[in-house]
Amino acid sequence: MGFFQPSFGQLDSSWTLAAEVSWKTTDGKTTVGGKVTGVDYPRLLSFTVHDLNGQFDEVQSDEDGILYTLSESGARTLLHITQGDFGKMGNNAHEFYEATAESWDKALPKIKELAERAAS
Repeated sequence: MGFFQPSFGQLDSSWTLAAEVSWKTTDGKTTVGGKVTGVDYPRLLSFTVHDLNGQFDEVQSDEDGILYTLSESGARTLLHITQGDFGKMGNNAHEFYEATAESWDKALPKIKELAERAAS
């Protein structure tokens, strides 16, 4: 299994179509799950995201979740990341958005570091 290990825990999956995705806290508890919904190596990866603690109301489809795409721009490679529609998440949409934004604030510097290390 491949994983990305940010400071708040570990993101784990085999990253094949329909594979399970799990976010584990640093103490090993799985708090968020999902499944891989798209793979076009090395250009695209998408997967759903759902709260396993039942803390947030969710309406989820394969289009909701996280989408990573890579594209070329001259001699550079651009990483685009999008995440689904928080407006579908009911009464707790703003809370889920805030929790997600906090996670991205931690994850994006690590993604940048890994990309720059791989490029050198």
